Amino acid sequence: MKSRLGGLCAVLGFVLAAVPLWAHHSTQAEFDFSKKINWTGTVWKMEWYNPHSFLYVDVKDGDKTVRWAFEFPGPQGLARAGLRKSDSGLQKGDTVSMTGFPARDKSNLGFIETITLGNGRKVTTWLNDPNAR
Repeated sequence: MKSRLGGLCAVLGFVLAAVPLWAHHSTQAEFDFSKKINWTGTVWKMEWYNPHSFLYVDVKDGDKTVRWAFEFPGPQGLARAGLRKSDSGLQKGDTVSMTGFPARDKSNLGFIETITLGNGRKVTTWLNDPNAR
């Protein structure tokens, strides 16, 4: 009985350890890399999380303003690209311009390749090779 309980606990432990892997998505499946577009808007919030950070920007669309979420690498990836939490130009109220790819499901979600910060500095956040994403 003890060996069965131990085996069950081991299997359950492996299954629970794999749950975070199921949550991570494929950028190739989520974003349309054949449609590069540009956005300009006002920063609402930046979240510095792993495995991906998110930037929320209010983008004007005709007479209305639409809040978009833009996906970035996690904090370490952004630091390698030269972007840190302490940098100016990415604070609430700053105007930013971005080039990237829209979500395949037509939601207000984008995958950012380059961003021009509110202070004028341009940062490339991802490699141009789609296989590297």
